[in-house]
Amino acid sequence: MELNLSMNTSDYECREYLASIRWKNGFTCPRCGCAEAWETKEVKYKCKKCGYKMSVTAGTIFQDSHTPLEKWFARHRFDKRIKRNNHGKFSPKQIKIGQ
Repeated sequence: MELNLSMNTSDYECREYLASIRWKNGFTCPRCGCAEAWETKEVKYKCKKCGYKMSVTAGTIFQDSHTPLEKWFARHRFDKRIKRNNHGKFSPKQIKIGQ
């Protein structure tokens, strides 16, 4: 799955993209190995066999961040643009990471 990093990329799209990277063959429960899960309202996966809940951000750099994923991905988009154009016109303050 490829994520189109537009200005309107939603948190849901970011989470779906992370899930596609993390679980290339679909979710697998880290506790029991079951490959079936429900998506819950808390943006977690709940294993159908053992009931274990896991967020797609668990164990990643995003785990304890209170910054929405769309801001992290926006920062990445700007970093790529800066490197590509080598102009340095954008600053992290413009997208308010961590504020």
